[in-house]
Amino acid sequence: MSSYKQLQEEILAAFGGARDLQLLSLLVYGEARGESLDGKAGVAWVAINRKNRGGWFGNSLKQVILKPYQFSCFLPGDPNFNILLNILENFDDRIKSDPVFRECYYIAKGVMDGWIRDVTRGALYYHSKAISPGWANTYSRKAEIGNHVFYG
Repeated sequence: MSSYKQLQEEILAAFGGARDLQLLSLLVYGEARGESLDGKAGVAWVAINRKNRGGWFGNSLKQVILKPYQFSCFLPGDPNFNILLNILENFDDRIKSDPVFRECYYIAKGVMDGWIRDVTRGALYYHSKAISPGWANTYSRKAEIGNHVFYG
């Protein structure tokens, strides 16, 4: 079995039972909890835009979000991985008790329901301003929101 396949199985074992809204909420929390409302929405919109694009990205929100090496917070070696697992185990309680997670949940819900606009103008990729990935020069810059740069 390839290491990619093993990683995929490990991610699915941990998060594969989650519903779409739970996964999108966890993604926003794991990738953008320190960002503004627009910054959080931007990360959520990248996942939605990828689902709408389909193909290599995946044909469902679950496939898009849990695809290995796409969102670092879902990689087992990332510090957020176990934090997100803990949140998923107590999802409803965390919405009530954690105001930061509650905000991420409502951002995810608003993006999924379409009442929060796409602040990324259709972006499919993003990265932190702290890094300069090689792929960034191959896509057009769509937006810069907080600590993230969005591309499409």
